[in-house]
Amino acid sequence: MLKPSALFSIDTRDITLVRAQLAAFSKQVPLLYFVLCINAVFCAVGFANQAPAWLAIYIPGVLVSLCLMRTMIWLRTRHVELTDAQARRRLRGVVWLGAAFGLVFLTWFLTLYRTATVPESRLLVIFAVVFTAISCMTCLLHLRSAARMVAFTIVLPFSLFLLSVGDPYLTVIGINQLLVIGAVVYVLDVASRDFDRMIQLSSENARLANIDSLTGLANRRLFFENLELALRNRSRSRRPFAVGVLDIDGFKAVNDLFGNVTGDRLLIEAGRRLIAVGGHRVEVARLGGDEFAVIVADARDPAELLAFGEKICETLRQPFALPGANAKVSASVGFAVHPVAGETAELLYERADYALYIAKHRKRGQTVIFSEEHESEIRNQSTLDQALRTADLENELSLQFQPLVDIDSDEPTAFEALARWKSPELGPVPPGLFIPVAERSELIFRITHILLRKALAAAQTWPDHIRISFNLSMRDIASPESIVEIQNIVRASGVAPRRIEFEITESALMGDFAQALASVTALRELGVRIALDDFGTGYSSLSHVHRLPLDKIKVDRSFLVDIESKGSTRDILKTVIDLCDNLNIACVVEGTETARQTEIVRELGCHSMQGYFFARPMPLADIPAFLATRRSGGVAKASSGTAVKPVASAAVRPASGAASKAEAEGERPSVPVEAT
Repeated sequence: MLKPSALFSIDTRDITLVRAQLAAFSKQVPLLYFVLCINAVFCAVGFANQAPAWLAIYIPGVLVSLCLMRTMIWLRTRHVELTDAQARRRLRGVVWLGAAFGLVFLTWFLTLYRTATVPESRLLVIFAVVFTAISCMTCLLHLRSAARMVAFTIVLPFSLFLLSVGDPYLTVIGINQLLVIGAVVYVLDVASRDFDRMIQLSSENARLANIDSLTGLANRRLFFENLELALRNRSRSRRPFAVGVLDIDGFKAVNDLFGNVTGDRLLIEAGRRLIAVGGHRVEVARLGGDEFAVIVADARDPAELLAFGEKICETLRQPFALPGANAKVSASVGFAVHPVAGETAELLYERADYALYIAKHRKRGQTVIFSEEHESEIRNQSTLDQALRTADLENELSLQFQPLVDIDSDEPTAFEALARWKSPELGPVPPGLFIPVAERSELIFRITHILLRKALAAAQTWPDHIRISFNLSMRDIASPESIVEIQNIVRASGVAPRRIEFEITESALMGDFAQALASVTALRELGVRIALDDFGTGYSSLSHVHRLPLDKIKVDRSFLVDIESKGSTRDILKTVIDLCDNLNIACVVEGTETARQTEIVRELGCHSMQGYFFARPMPLADIPAFLATRRSGGVAKASSGTAVKPVASAAVRPASGAASKAEAEGERPSVPVEAT
């Protein structure tokens, strides 16, 4: 049973419904005041010769002026975005404004009726009352409380007045008005409730469409809507805000090891932690997978933003106590600040994503804010991307080769092929610059296949006991199609598969271990060898190493930085060498540059090395001279207490303009790569 107090009250708890009701009513405002003006004018004309001027001219003039004034106010404010509190107040105001207008018009109508001198004039008032009430109630269709208020303040009192006159004819009209208006109220009430349910259902659908079903956070769609809203609000507040993108380092390993259910629980807990860290000033969203995003409302102080990012990283580094698992991961964060990094939602997200890319590759587990330096890098990479796309790769790409040496025999066992690109526009471009750019597109596959053919053609000119070592990119390992093409190239090369060694990085394993395992297995079935490159710098676990069919592990050069002065470094390297022995996997230490380093590595039990101490990368034409020098004893055998000396020969010097292995790993070229 509806309480009398609830007849004219409005439930404003659902702000979505409040805004929908206001929007629907706003469209009817001009029609509502037009009806009031028309009825006032025609009544005034009908009583011009019967009623005094104040009643027939001045009062309707005031009423029409009020209606026009309210219409002008509506025209000025119809596009103003209201706060939730303002929207609620305006909706309540509509009800009481309707009551006020209703009482004013009722009083005027009754006064006109009493001054009427002919029956036709009284009928004009009766029709004006009914038409005014029904028209206004129809305009207030979506606000049933306001429609009831019009019926209560105009029709009900006027009908009771007609019933009280005692005229049977007027009594019939009064009863008829009550019944008709009652039916109209019922119809409008049903329609209004259907509208409410439709809005609530639409709101629920919108909520489901905008909420991540796993974590309950905003999803990608809502994140970009909130970002657009922040951009609009920025025009009023003028405060810089920040967009942050982060993903969880090591999540893939947790998912593979403990299963998807545990991985999902980790993501749920990660979302809760992000909300707790951010508080009320930060909006948190899950964009998909293990990628999250935040919008920081106030980013005036870069130091505070960095501190907030580090707080996120520290929070996610804390162990996750999950049912059946105790997982430990980390996070990298990239921020882009508006308006410095961009003026649009898409650009801000791209800049934040690029900052995340920098964090993951240079400062894993830390925070990076997009800067002018990063902007310059993007321009350079765009230049490289365009140059790669228009390059004659068959002729512009070349290889240099660096030997892997067996310290016991003092002879090379293999040559690693290192990519080189000499652009007619940009000059020599190190692989540390152009390979990451190519990996962001399909170009990396073409580059891999071109260079592999060149490498295998070079290997055909060497003695049969010397292998060719070739690096595969992360994209190659993740692409079954590229692996099939690599297999075809190997079969067509004429080089014995046992002489071919493919190097893969730890980062390639972490992207999708299942696919990496399938790719490695498919290559291994050809009879080629598989080496794990840069061991010790990535996040691959020992379980991955054990599960992969590896023939060799190449220990990263970073282990040799302070090996001559720190016993702890030697202990770590010794552990890795022993691990390889226990797994029956060959071990190669990269980056040997001095005789002392070579001696220490040999004493620790590793007899295969690669580095400048033995030879720098060289063009194919220099390899015969290098091999001849080794056979003639250019390098004395190492013995206890005797240092190994490098060959003093032009054959081991790099060709003019050739980049070193260090350049291959990311150093800048001697000539900056700029747009030309």
